[in-house]
Amino acid sequence: MPNLDTPGLNYNYRAELPVQNIRSQQPIAKIDYQPFDRLRGSFRLTLWEQPNDIQKGTLPGFNDTQVYKRWFHTWASTVTYSISPVTFVEGTFGRARNDLAGCLGPQTTVAPSFCTNAIPMSPIASLAGAGLTGLPRLFPDAGALNPDYYAYKVMETLKPPIWDGKKMNLVPQFAWGSRISNAPPNFPFPGWLNTNQTYDISVSFTHVRSSHTLKTGVYLHRSYKAQQSLTGAWQGSISFANNVNNPLDSSFGFANAALGVFNTYSQLSQYVEGNHVYRNIESFIQDNWKITPKLTLDYGVRFVHQQPQHDRLGQGVNWLPEKWSLSRAPLYYQAGCVAAAPCSGTNRQAKDPRTGQLLGPTSSVLIGTLVPDSGDFLNGLVQAGTAPVPKTIYNWPRLRPAPRFGIAYDLTGKQKIVLRGGVGLYFDRPSGNTIFSTIANPPNQTVETLYYSQFQTMGAGLKTRGAPNLNVYQLNSGYPSTWTWHGSVQYMLGWNSVLDVTYSGEHAYNIINQVNINTVDFGAAFRPENQDPTITSSLPGGAAVSQNMMRSIRGYGSINIMIPRERFNSHLLTVWLNRRFSRGLQFGISDSIMLKRYGNAGARIEHAADGSWRYRADQAQADKLFTDYIPTRHILRANFVYSLPGLLNFGSGVPQAVVKAVTSDWQLSGIWTANSPSTYTIGYSFQSGGNQNITGSPDYGGRVRIVGDPGRGCNTADIYRQFNTSAFLPPLVGSVGLESGMDYLRGCFQQQFNLALQRDFSFGEGRRLSFRLDAFNAFNQSHITGRNTTMQVVSPNDHTIVNLPFDSAGNLIPARTQPRQAGFGMANSYRSARNLQAWLRFTF
Repeated sequence: MPNLDTPGLNYNYRAELPVQNIRSQQPIAKIDYQPFDRLRGSFRLTLWEQPNDIQKGTLPGFNDTQVYKRWFHTWASTVTYSISPVTFVEGTFGRARNDLAGCLGPQTTVAPSFCTNAIPMSPIASLAGAGLTGLPRLFPDAGALNPDYYAYKVMETLKPPIWDGKKMNLVPQFAWGSRISNAPPNFPFPGWLNTNQTYDISVSFTHVRSSHTLKTGVYLHRSYKAQQSLTGAWQGSISFANNVNNPLDSSFGFANAALGVFNTYSQLSQYVEGNHVYRNIESFIQDNWKITPKLTLDYGVRFVHQQPQHDRLGQGVNWLPEKWSLSRAPLYYQAGCVAAAPCSGTNRQAKDPRTGQLLGPTSSVLIGTLVPDSGDFLNGLVQAGTAPVPKTIYNWPRLRPAPRFGIAYDLTGKQKIVLRGGVGLYFDRPSGNTIFSTIANPPNQTVETLYYSQFQTMGAGLKTRGAPNLNVYQLNSGYPSTWTWHGSVQYMLGWNSVLDVTYSGEHAYNIINQVNINTVDFGAAFRPENQDPTITSSLPGGAAVSQNMMRSIRGYGSINIMIPRERFNSHLLTVWLNRRFSRGLQFGISDSIMLKRYGNAGARIEHAADGSWRYRADQAQADKLFTDYIPTRHILRANFVYSLPGLLNFGSGVPQAVVKAVTSDWQLSGIWTANSPSTYTIGYSFQSGGNQNITGSPDYGGRVRIVGDPGRGCNTADIYRQFNTSAFLPPLVGSVGLESGMDYLRGCFQQQFNLALQRDFSFGEGRRLSFRLDAFNAFNQSHITGRNTTMQVVSPNDHTIVNLPFDSAGNLIPARTQPRQAGFGMANSYRSARNLQAWLRFTF
């Protein structure tokens, strides 16, 4: 029954959340122990705890949730043993673990957080508790859990109402359609239900021999991460939305639910969790050799073995281009008309490409989906551990050396001028996100959708299976690698000041880049063979078939393959002047000057008739246009600390003592940050139309054309005209996205001063009262930090700009003069105003 009948409200129930209190704590324990002169050790334990009590949802008692673990922990221990005065051994080992259930644990603060999207704990969240055990499922066992899964352990520990000991029985997600607002919430399930556990051991041996300091050691790192696939709703998703194309529709969502009528019913075939593991084993040997009092060399090599991160349960699936064949690819349902084309409504129907048969008045939802039994739905897919795919999904080098070399030379022998330099090779690991999704590839998970049916006759609807998106890894890869080098001159200026000039360079390669090798080619939507005869459009490419039907690797949507294709190069000059604290003053100032940087732009793919792919011939042009520029030339930093002198000779006696006490021991400090103007670019959008109507591909966009002088990009005198808006036009039909680069507009010079005033008052041994006042943006400088850089135009056929801040007569349009609704070319964000912060702290 409704508890509200207030006229004009679009809801009839309201509840107030009960007051909830939550706390967290972060205990830290540290032990240092030296049982013998030669042996000492330390142990540190850091904990973070937040009670895992049931958290009330937006409807208390309905969508309440609970997290699994309440404690996070990290511990580490170090032991050092001196074999002799010139030889010692050091070992460090530790472990870290956290357990997450839809909410983040400790980050940068100790503060707790209310977690409302963890494990559902209300009885009504289960099919049995909701009285829905008879609800038909597309995949009845989708919630079954492998006993080796982390999720299985979570369910067995918490025993939530949705768990029956073998599978999770969560009520499906419900959607109610446009006629129902303020609909009841769905039951939550953690967006991630995972654990992260690492183990680290490091042992080193150091020996000093004459002018050499020799060091060798080994480092072992092991990682375990359990995380479920995040590709869809394993519990099912049912839409009762009103839809005129549904012949069973009652035109109201709640009525459809009462009748058992649904618009769509989708479900993921099973819940899949990856138990992702890897280990690193590294060893090194190095020598610090003091050849002469002036010259020191530091050289060595690190040997690196990195195991690819992979699912130890063997559920990963890779895709190999050479295993895919166009002749085995499944077909798509095509569009057809009952009578003459074009057509719409029930006259537009799906057509079986094998027979030409139309599939009925409501079958248009099948157009562009896969035809059952029309080909190999696993075309090119290979399970981990099945040749040639290893159990780790991809092949990496077993061992790689990483040499390092450094030199320091005292030019005068008096540390007046010191020259330093070095070069080294370093290896990195790809992000875990490059591999986690391989467990979601078919056949592990598939999604089916049933249209226009009711629970009583589930088989009578239209069941579709869309082309799956794949996330895979190039079979043979290499370590992400970076060569770095530097050279510096350090000069003692006197007055406790040092001038340092350093050049540093970097060359990175084998950087993992996600590339969709199944993009729709440029111009594909304009080709005659890709036109849908049942529809018409005034826009170029507007009558093309669906996106998947234009893809060259048929049977799949996006094929996102991790490829070590990206490289990056940079050259940086840093000049800094530093004065050590002396006579009450310390300061430093630096300027980091970017000399050169370049890398790779996004991959530009084209395909041959057989589906094979290659980079387009204009890839190098795009790389230069989009990456060979300097975003910000100068980044400046300065800081100072000044001990303010007290008034020591003001009056005499008690007044002098009071003045001295009040004015002494104050310290003023400050930080100045600044940067030269940074680049920005202009974008565009259409009121009608998009990428496909410009480039002929929904996967690639065009870039604005520059047809005049755009100006500098910064205009502090006129916030409404930051650049010349008439200098830009949208791209033309047939664009390949190379009209303009990245370095044609730059913002304003930015700077900020932060100041602090502090004093400590001592009250005997070990007791101190501290006062501090901070002023962020102390001089209240209001720099323009953003602009509306998106040009909105009518369509690809009509380039009229519709979001200028001025009308045709040049008058400001009031609705577009505020930052939140700023017109094209207008400033829309500024540096934050001055912010003051004061605190008192007593320590004892």
